[in-house]
Amino acid sequence: MLLSENTDNPVLLVCGGGPGIPQYLMEYLYPSVLPAEFTVCYWDYRGTGLNYAKDVDRAAMTTDRYIKDTVAVTDYLSERFSCDKIYIMGHSFGTYVALKTVQSHPDKFVCYLAMSQITDQKRSECMTYDYMKDCYEKSGNTKMPEQFKQYDIMNSKDDYEAYFFSSLRDKAMHDLERKNGSKLFSCDKRFS
Repeated sequence: MLLSENTDNPVLLVCGGGPGIPQYLMEYLYPSVLPAEFTVCYWDYRGTGLNYAKDVDRAAMTTDRYIKDTVAVTDYLSERFSCDKIYIMGHSFGTYVALKTVQSHPDKFVCYLAMSQITDQKRSECMTYDYMKDCYEKSGNTKMPEQFKQYDIMNSKDDYEAYFFSSLRDKAMHDLERKNGSKLFSCDKRFS
């Protein structure tokens, strides 16, 4: 999806979060100034969003595959808009993809921009897991902490991966955010 107020502006490729969170939907719901400053390309990774297919080979969804796809989109944009280099921005999971792509093909990019940069995902997940479980315990909710205890994410790689892709993780984050409004996870002062 391309958005621009002036296609002579520099080209910006946005690698969204998720994988599978439609970044263009966020632009639609909460418009930014990006289309005024750039010709912005929002795209869905192979097997996600508008590129979803039931028969997608999950095993083929590797870092190398994501990088190759990002380079293919970059090359397309460079050719279409007659530019040697483009800007690239990553959001959350997209920061990993974009940064790895820039590392392996620095000659294709003017610069790299990040939103919610991933740095130590496992540590972040473990801290958030403990924090959310603690919030539910402090609120008197006994059901949710029991669901968290099903996953020993600190000691088991299998449990970590199962939790990471579980509905519990997202449900808990969104539930706590809805209950606390703009004070995300405000069951104590650490994140308020």
